[in-house]
Amino acid sequence: MFIASPHHPAAFPNCQNSLDPDLRDDAVASHHQRLSRQTQYHLPSISPPTSSVDAPPPPPAAPRPPPPPPAMSSPTLPTADDKIIKFTNCRLAQPDGLVDYDLWVSATTGRILDHQRAFYKQHAVPSRIVDLRGRILAPGFLDVQLNGGYGFDFSVPSPTYADSLARTNQALVKTGVTSYLPTLTSQPPAVYHAVLPHLAAKRTRNAADGAQSLGAHCEGPFLNPRKNGIHDRAVLQRPTQGLASLEACYGAANLAAETVAMVTLAPELDQAETDSVVGALAARGIVVAAGHSDATYTQMAAAVRRGVTMVTHLFNAIAQPHHRNPGIFGILGVQGGVNRPWFGIIADDIHVHPSFVRVAFNAHPDGTILVTDAMAMLGLPDGAYEWTNGATIVKRGGELTLQGTRTIAGSCVTLVECLTNLINWTDTSIATALRTVTQTPAKMLGLESIKGTLRPGADADLVVLRDGVDADGKTTLVVEEVWKFGVQVYERPLDETDVFSARFAGELPLHATFSGAGRLRRGNTAQRRLPTTHHSPEPFTDWNGRKESITTQAPDIFLSLTSPPTSPPSSTLSLHTTAATMVSSPSPYVAPTLAALSAVSTPEQLLATSDALLTSFHTALTTPNGPTMLRSHITALPNTSTSGSALAIDLGGSTLRCAHLSLVPGHPPRVLSRRSTTVTDSQKSLRGASFFDWLTSPLLTLPSTLPPATPPAALGLAWSFPLRLTSPASGEVQKMGKGYAVHSDIVNTDLAAHVNAALARAGHPARVAALMNDTEATLLTAAGAGARISVICGTGVNAALLLRGRVVNTEASMFGGHGVLPSCALDAELDAAGEHPGFQPLEQMLGGRYLGELVRLALVGALAAGEVTRADVAGLELQERFALTAEAAAALEQRSGAVGALARAVMHRAGVYLGVLVWTLWRLQRAIDGDTGEGDVRVAYCGAVVEKHHGIRETCQATLDTLVAADPGPGGVVRRIRLVLAADSGLVGAGVGAVVNSAAVKSRL
Repeated sequence: MFIASPHHPAAFPNCQNSLDPDLRDDAVASHHQRLSRQTQYHLPSISPPTSSVDAPPPPPAAPRPPPPPPAMSSPTLPTADDKIIKFTNCRLAQPDGLVDYDLWVSATTGRILDHQRAFYKQHAVPSRIVDLRGRILAPGFLDVQLNGGYGFDFSVPSPTYADSLARTNQALVKTGVTSYLPTLTSQPPAVYHAVLPHLAAKRTRNAADGAQSLGAHCEGPFLNPRKNGIHDRAVLQRPTQGLASLEACYGAANLAAETVAMVTLAPELDQAETDSVVGALAARGIVVAAGHSDATYTQMAAAVRRGVTMVTHLFNAIAQPHHRNPGIFGILGVQGGVNRPWFGIIADDIHVHPSFVRVAFNAHPDGTILVTDAMAMLGLPDGAYEWTNGATIVKRGGELTLQGTRTIAGSCVTLVECLTNLINWTDTSIATALRTVTQTPAKMLGLESIKGTLRPGADADLVVLRDGVDADGKTTLVVEEVWKFGVQVYERPLDETDVFSARFAGELPLHATFSGAGRLRRGNTAQRRLPTTHHSPEPFTDWNGRKESITTQAPDIFLSLTSPPTSPPSSTLSLHTTAATMVSSPSPYVAPTLAALSAVSTPEQLLATSDALLTSFHTALTTPNGPTMLRSHITALPNTSTSGSALAIDLGGSTLRCAHLSLVPGHPPRVLSRRSTTVTDSQKSLRGASFFDWLTSPLLTLPSTLPPATPPAALGLAWSFPLRLTSPASGEVQKMGKGYAVHSDIVNTDLAAHVNAALARAGHPARVAALMNDTEATLLTAAGAGARISVICGTGVNAALLLRGRVVNTEASMFGGHGVLPSCALDAELDAAGEHPGFQPLEQMLGGRYLGELVRLALVGALAAGEVTRADVAGLELQERFALTAEAAAALEQRSGAVGALARAVMHRAGVYLGVLVWTLWRLQRAIDGDTGEGDVRVAYCGAVVEKHHGIRETCQATLDTLVAADPGPGGVVRRIRLVLAADSGLVGAGVGAVVNSAAVKSRL
């Protein structure tokens, strides 16, 4: 609760990136020309920019204990007598989008199931199928600031407190809120002692209870009197005795995370004592929030450093931001790896102006938590109501004020209304907005593995939403169903906007008789989804207790019943057919999957996809210190007079190779000796010095054709992972991926220093002379043949190109997300199951590590839909992730039926997207460096996928030919883009780079 400030921030300092000075102007100009976190939150120590605060960090926070699950062998697998529910024909709310996919839950355990493992390992089948008719299926909402509702105030003790709380929980769940923090305003200690035991997180899992308390939120009484809002100043306290003050106020036995989940306090009060309180609460797993506070930016930064991880109702009852003292709000803008706090915000169009909701959300979208701050007046008619401190609150529509004033006194809004407002005010997607009421508050509470998610093992707390667009073009969301622990606890009564559909199949013509009360509308459309906003059937008849008949020649007929407001709500439509049978209609799987995999096929679609990818390239080029478009230190390319010898190491996603090479003028590089080994999972798990000792060990056994007295001292290293070069022979390691663990120890440290140290430990004389990404090495290998672009498509995917005389490592695997490359449900499922969701989206569509997994997922889906039989996939290992290799998947292309079609579609899409990538790189190079228009454009390629799977390479070349013909470029000169194999490119290129760099050093000496 707070008193609304009459002031709003008037201005914020603008931020502007420093663009790459070499590429900025050309990139921007050509762009405009072409395109008219169950882990407790640990906060590292940070320092405010203008002062330092000398105080120890808080002790490590204890994990917050969740309610224990029922005994079961695995939280993600069903037991033998489980009642399994399958939700189908729905759009699952995942962190990165709405995904067309099924969800399996156990009504017995109340958990979400891993349906693939359940299906294959235990041969489980659903006992009930729920067709959601294209609606959204999201995790249940979490509200972390709710003072009461439906006539009940959590802060008012009474003999009927438990019964009133139960009724409120059952009403609250109908709004989509399945879990919440019942919030207590500032009260005398006796109130807390009386009510807190009622609000503790329950250890029982009874869906009939409705919304579930996760522990209380104590908003006060340790607040700043200057920012009290409508909190009674007479009961406000200062924590003069540190934690003892809180124990005396709340009750020592209540001060545990399962009873008190969060405490809001003003961090600037008695700062030394408050600091000790923050650390002590965090150690007990209690979230500490700053609110009703007059804290400055420096004070808030210090509070965050000591363990404050949340801000209560941002902008309300806090010091308003000023351009020289941004206050609490300013902490959201902290950059440089600082873990910013989460913040609650009331998006009811009363507490905060929509523009400031938008500002806050854009400043820290991952920290945004929508809250209602709803009062007991929620769900009650307009009128005057007594409040806890003897004041009277007046309800007028959606506004609550203290009687006789304009002081805002909480809200009476629902969380789904706030959610809809956020979507319309920020233009963010529904999926992204849903995170603010699901995933993000769950992370804030340390409950992200069991609440706010649809991942297997989580509680099956679910909300079914119908989305639409109103007459003003604004997004609408309606809570239609709520499920708690896998049991339906709410279904919205029918009204005039409801449409129900059924599918009939049988002999034609179909003769059907319908009876019921309402209005029947028909439409012969085979749409998968039938929302009212997308369906305009012709009126059929008005009827009430009468029977009507219809004859149709359509093989599939959708019949919809709309119940008028004057009719009693009815959820059934009686159907009697004379020559047909009503059948359940699981959504077809294979056909839409094939269509989604072929979403980019026409020249227009190819061009549009390339345009989107080119925009991403331009953005990356003009973004300083980004993870992509990394400018290397390679400016010298080999020529006909280059000579010398070098050692080379090439580390890829699955192979470690080393070689001794010689360069003789007038001849291609010659590999004198080599070693190659497959990288095992145990080797990928090596860390620290052990990893680099293993990496360099093949050099110790490499045969040398040169006299022992003259060992080559120059070593070139090709590194198939992101690398930020700082010189031709040094570079900082970035996140690796592909299963390697060492990057977590060495990120942002010099790779060459680690390699040289390992060589020194082994007594080997070689030292790193050239460091490069494997794609840069590929380009060096074929540079003598005129290649100025290179692409690798093997276990991983990457590309490099020459821009303004300097090789640029694009880190192409990182591009393609957020709809740049059209994706499908397979991609979303693959990404959601990965260790780093959202990382390397393009590689997940093209890389050899993922192609087999995409095919496996497609076959699993087709099996579950009954469109592929077990006989069709006999001999294939489909139970475990990544059990199907890219080679095995490619072999399936020769099969007939759905199995072959799905495999071919996955592989064909890989070839198409590879072609789009190459052509877009040429467009970028042409825009910045110009184009002579003479001869073929040579693109060096390597990698097991593009080398071994000829269909992918052929599709890539055909895509390039199509694109060149559709858009030849300036002057209309059609040039062929030819793929040129760069054999042994990682090894050869690394060696060539070592020779070239050594020669350059000698010339400078």
